[in-house]
Amino acid sequence: RKQRFAMCKDCLKQFRPERGSVCLEQGTYLLNLRACACCTKRNPKITDRKYKETEDENDGAYSETVTYKHKCSSCGHEICEHFYEFEADGRVQEYLMECPLCGRG
Repeated sequence: RKQRFAMCKDCLKQFRPERGSVCLEQGTYLLNLRACACCTKRNPKITDRKYKETEDENDGAYSETVTYKHKCSSCGHEICEHFYEFEADGRVQEYLMECPLCGRG
């Protein structure tokens, strides 16, 4: 799955660092935040959080998708968008996180 990200590259130290098995449903990877490019503060907040849950009654497949935005809590500058997904089909469970700030896991 290819995600398109809204992001400010000037706020980040590294674009989408590889995080191995780390997948954040909520939270922020502060070590990758340089500072807000607009006001130079380092105090992000999570906004516009959306949660979607689906379950297929025929095959028992279940999925959760969480998206939200990382924004500067001082000036409101949008740093980037965060995507998290969990899928299970009765045999296998898979987690995915993609976020320019928090990374890919």
